Amino acid sequence: MPTRTNAVRSRGSHADALTDRHPNLRTARRLTIAAGLCVAGLMCTPKEAVAQGQLVYRQLGLINNSGSSQGEQTWAWGAPSIDADGTVAYRRSSSAYLAGINSITPVIEGGYTSTGQLIRVVDQTRSSPRISDGVVYLASARSGGPYLYRSTDRSVETIISPGQLLDAATGARANTLAQNFGYMSAQGNRLTGVIDTRLPNDTTMISRPAIFRIDGQQTTLVTQLVDSIAPGTNQPFSIDRFVFSTRPVTPILDRQGRVIFTSYLNTYQTTTRFTSGIWGHTTDGGLTALYLPTPNTTDPVPDAYSGLSVNSQGDILFRTQANGQYVRSNATGALRQVSTSAAFSIPSNLTYSRGLLNDSGAVLSLVGASSVVNGVRTELAALTITHESGAQQVIARSGDRLPGFASLFFGAPSPVGSQIPTDSARVESFSSQRGFNSIAFGALTFNNLNQAVFLANFTDGTAFARLALVAYDPLGGLSTLAVTGQPLPELGLNQTIVSIDFIGGSNTTSGHATGLNDQGLVAFRASFSDGSSRLITVQLPSPGALTTLAFASLFAARRRRGL
Repeated sequence: MPTRTNAVRSRGSHADALTDRHPNLRTARRLTIAAGLCVAGLMCTPKEAVAQGQLVYRQLGLINNSGSSQGEQTWAWGAPSIDADGTVAYRRSSSAYLAGINSITPVIEGGYTSTGQLIRVVDQTRSSPRISDGVVYLASARSGGPYLYRSTDRSVETIISPGQLLDAATGARANTLAQNFGYMSAQGNRLTGVIDTRLPNDTTMISRPAIFRIDGQQTTLVTQLVDSIAPGTNQPFSIDRFVFSTRPVTPILDRQGRVIFTSYLNTYQTTTRFTSGIWGHTTDGGLTALYLPTPNTTDPVPDAYSGLSVNSQGDILFRTQANGQYVRSNATGALRQVSTSAAFSIPSNLTYSRGLLNDSGAVLSLVGASSVVNGVRTELAALTITHESGAQQVIARSGDRLPGFASLFFGAPSPVGSQIPTDSARVESFSSQRGFNSIAFGALTFNNLNQAVFLANFTDGTAFARLALVAYDPLGGLSTLAVTGQPLPELGLNQTIVSIDFIGGSNTTSGHATGLNDQGLVAFRASFSDGSSRLITVQLPSPGALTTLAFASLFAARRRRGL
């Protein structure tokens, strides 16, 4: 009777004999082993991958290098937005364009012809167009009233105009004096946003911000946000209409066709009523409450000015007034707390926390805290990813080195300044000693590959702070994509960068404009010291792509050895 060891060897020998007779099975077996190693993190990091601490450009190309020092910086405005398939939309003068490799195509033209004929009213602000499933939107709300244009297959239609009827029941119309549309979210030819409205015969001249939605050709008023009772309560929504342009409600149109938003409620100076909540609207079910924290309980209370993040399953991430974060399950309504405890190990006081949710349930969080060590107050910042399982990882912290640069660090110097230690100490060991001000990260984006792109302030520890565009990949780590004060010789651009424009603040499923998509494509604008600017696309390596490269390398190696 064979021993256990011999039995194992016998089974192994039988398997080897089988695969010798069937080489395809042998290859499949080895690829399966490679896949296991890849998942374990033991391989799948070929030289083609993003290298830790490097300026990396696996670029598709410059999507517009037709500009000159005389014109492009003047006429190309704002940051580009990128679609799911990699199509890039951007603003140039009064028009929206689609950009390709060294080519541009106008899709929504505004302004006047050379003979002075008005084509379309478009304001002269630097607002960027947004693109979703091939549909391009361009808003105008400062010159000639509120206009919203939509282009599908290069045909253009006006879907909002001054005085347009938005709700037949109340007679609410788009205010001809509206100054902006607030935040908008689009899924193809459906869109939601916020606009100032007026009721007929309204002698009070009250500004009434309202949420509207457009489904194809149908325009619906979801709710007015002044004097309208919130479903599930007997209290009206509360919005500061006097600062509407800077602190609006931020509705999201999710993949299920729901308009989702959070708002404060008028509490009538009593503590026994609801203070805020989350609501959803569908075209067939109307407006209903999705989450209302019970008064005078420990229920987490949404901070209505922080907005929401929604994934493809309809789960909702919200920030609380106590700086916590929770995910509400669309399937069950249950709440899951998002922990960011790994952000800092030194005793600190959490000052803010906001995040983005993706389809795997992971949350990218920007966390801020303050700490006092030896009488020196330090502002700390970190970026963390919390997975649905609860596992946490810190991807960047104030005081970390800017990838690719030995003497540059995330953050800003303290007013008094001090020398950064020569070792690689992190935030706990040196930023507290030097009064490091590290509110360094912004414009966060997060996709369904757990990749992130963000803007970061950085410093050499003396008297200046500059801006960098940084990417994170689960396998490749952090990489610097662009740095002010540095050229991009990899792309043949030898002038130094003076500014970087990148659209952040969203995941890839909430319908907001974004500079990152689920293919790992990044789109941004870099302006240079000679007055020119360029739109640039960068391909981040996805985990799937790295796995394919590893498999290909393994297979090629086996073939070279004649196996």
